[in-house]
Amino acid sequence: MKRIAIALCALALLHAAPAASEDGPHFSIHLVPASEGPCALMEDSLRCADINTQGDPRIEQLAYIVLSQFDSMQNLRFGIGYDDGVTVTKWIPCYGKYEYPMGAWPASGTGTGLAFDTCIYPAGPDSLLLLGVLVIEAGSWGRIWVQKYSADEHAYIMTCDTPSKKPLAIKECALGEARVHGLSKGRNTCGPCPD
Repeated sequence: MKRIAIALCALALLHAAPAASEDGPHFSIHLVPASEGPCALMEDSLRCADINTQGDPRIEQLAYIVLSQFDSMQNLRFGIGYDDGVTVTKWIPCYGKYEYPMGAWPASGTGTGLAFDTCIYPAGPDSLLLLGVLVIEAGSWGRIWVQKYSADEHAYIMTCDTPSKKPLAIKECALGEARVHGLSKGRNTCGPCPD
């Protein structure tokens, strides 16, 4: 009898859990040549289908940290990681009134927080928010990705419309990755988490 009750409880929990394919905040990394200038890219000119996750190691590159699929935002935190062959020379925030970086930011394995004076709402369902740029040295080879803020804390977004102002943890599958080598355009990483 106990086994049946346990099985029924487990089924109820599975049924109540949100589906992995639900829309929600999603990070992507968009690589462009550094000659375009940091934060020069206009948000209204970039769509998910345009996200480039493959770079050219022969030149200095900019890795835009892009946020999509958010309803509203007051602040957020996220971390970055990258392979040993990648050299990040600096971080330039493009959006946000205040920044709260870890001491070694933008070193691999560290994180930062961005806060805003007012609530940020997307202009439309396909809107992207360009949070900032990582400058990647020419000759770099490897992967770069968005990750948890720290070993103990998830990446999160604080929405404006949640009465409790409780942070919404970002799903691991919604943390974008790019390769700073390879000359072909990479896959779009803006979509919802796969089933």
